[in-house]
Amino acid sequence: MSIRFSVESEGVTRTFELSRAVVTFGRSKECTVQIDDPALSRTHFQLELEADGVWVRDLNSRNGTLLGSEKVTRCKTQAGDVIQVGHCFVRMLEPGDPAGLTTVSKAPTAHWTRRLFAKARVGKRRPPPSSERELADDLHRLQKLLGLLRRITSEFEPERVLSEILDAALEFLEAERGFLVTVEEDRLFIPVARDFWKKDIPSPAFELSRTVALEVVRHGITLVTEDATEDPRFEEMASIHDLQIRSVLCVPLKDGRGRVTGAIYLDNRFSRGRFNERDAEFMEAFAAQAALALERSGVFETLRSSSLRYREAASRNALELRELKARLRQMEQQQGFRHDFSVLVGRSDAMRDCLKLVDKVIDTDLSVLLRGESGTGKDVLARLIHQQGPRGVGPFVVADLAALPGGLVERELFGHAAGAFSGAGEAATGLIAAADGGTLFLDEIGDLPPETQKSLLRVLEGGEVRPLGATRSSRVDLRIIAATHRDLEKACLAGQFREDLYYRLKGIEIQVPPLRDRVEDLPVLIEHFMARAGVLFEFSPKAWRRLVRHTWPGNVRELQNELVRLGLLGRSRINATDLSLALRDAPREFHLGEGGLKAEVDALERRLIQEALAAENGNKTRAARTLGLSRVGLRKKMERLGIEG
Repeated sequence: MSIRFSVESEGVTRTFELSRAVVTFGRSKECTVQIDDPALSRTHFQLELEADGVWVRDLNSRNGTLLGSEKVTRCKTQAGDVIQVGHCFVRMLEPGDPAGLTTVSKAPTAHWTRRLFAKARVGKRRPPPSSERELADDLHRLQKLLGLLRRITSEFEPERVLSEILDAALEFLEAERGFLVTVEEDRLFIPVARDFWKKDIPSPAFELSRTVALEVVRHGITLVTEDATEDPRFEEMASIHDLQIRSVLCVPLKDGRGRVTGAIYLDNRFSRGRFNERDAEFMEAFAAQAALALERSGVFETLRSSSLRYREAASRNALELRELKARLRQMEQQQGFRHDFSVLVGRSDAMRDCLKLVDKVIDTDLSVLLRGESGTGKDVLARLIHQQGPRGVGPFVVADLAALPGGLVERELFGHAAGAFSGAGEAATGLIAAADGGTLFLDEIGDLPPETQKSLLRVLEGGEVRPLGATRSSRVDLRIIAATHRDLEKACLAGQFREDLYYRLKGIEIQVPPLRDRVEDLPVLIEHFMARAGVLFEFSPKAWRRLVRHTWPGNVRELQNELVRLGLLGRSRINATDLSLALRDAPREFHLGEGGLKAEVDALERRLIQEALAAENGNKTRAARTLGLSRVGLRKKMERLGIEG
């Protein structure tokens, strides 16, 4: 026994007779018949060969399986029955003569891919209507289209022509929203945007996919897709996923010389499969007449003269938006703190925990030990503690111990008297004395030579400093802030660092988090550094995933240098191939923590969830999809792991 059926997709029909008990259909490569239609689920439905005939079973598909005109869960079929899934039709046939079969029992199955970007539509027309019902439907639509064209050609006022064209397109296809797009010097302008109820859409530039519109305008093609959010061809289009657009139909507007002057863009954010090839053909005919009406009314000339004003307004709006975001970030960061931390960029839990401790220690005179990897901003934090604290009016003196040769460290810190050594003709004040009344920042204290550690300890214990070669000491009143990326506890055990000095410096210890532990701060950090460099660009989804997954061994400093390099490229959109080699190819490092397996698993889950949220700009639905979770499951994990948002 066998199952015989035909599959029609995009006007192409294939006939099969398969000696199998079960034949599965869907988008997955594991299906017997794989059909790349976005309206299908990965495993959509199956045919089951039983003793009493062939049964159809829906496999919990998203859009359902239609037998005739009704959705079915499991139902027996008969020869002549038509099963519709998405835009494909499966017709059940009587087993018998194999003549004309496209695929027989052991032959490979067919695989069709629906065309989304049509490079050329000439000669690629749908077949003529195959039934009286289809013929009547086409006639009705042609009569409706003729009436709409009469309406728009009767208008001569430019603004009215624009509105009438868009309203007519929305009415004809019953689309949710419409945008009439024009182009000038490769720039898009949206003179009119309306919804089905003829209401204007505010801020239309942020409501449509500019990438789709540009593709249509640049190549003069028609684009139609059933579900843009699930189609792999739209993976790089961030606007499609951000706006959650489902159905899209975009046709070019061409003047009498065949030059593309704009496009009619229609979409639906809630329904899949709203537009098809028949709709596209009718809209192309409509767009041809609409373009003539626009040209006759002088709309294009009016828009060209207004393009300069649009550009100036867009530039002003971008600057105002950047300023508002900066003010909002400052307000968010100040919530719950007594001191002003607006100079620091970051809203992550790790950064807020660090700042909570800083907020408590600022007003004291305790020594502070800042610990963290290179490039995390320990110097910025030290300066902030000084400026916000009671010694903010005094000097802030930096001693970069890693940059000083061992023989010069003591001379730089303590100063020297005249004639203390060869070449010391005049006395020199050391950094410790220069910080009197203020703060001395000892950067990379772990690099301090052992012979100098004892002298520094004497200053901290007695509050006095004696320059090299001097016979008298002088009193100093200062606060010490030290920073290091080294493990000072191990250095003490190894005899490389004095334990008594370590505890003197460690009045309060603050851990500055590395960038890999605060990936949710990447968007605000990138925006901050772009504003400082005076550049503006966006990242493709693949490039953004590379940024999020990078371990950032150089931390914030590495990020800043990367953005400066990308700014020099002068591009408005950064792809994964534009990133530096370290970001493109570096494998993810695994950092083993303490606390046993559960703590390690929790830390891994927390990091992956934070990365997914950052990669999807906080959208929990898309983040859950990326992680393979339901939205409810993601929310429960976030609550358990203490992730805000």
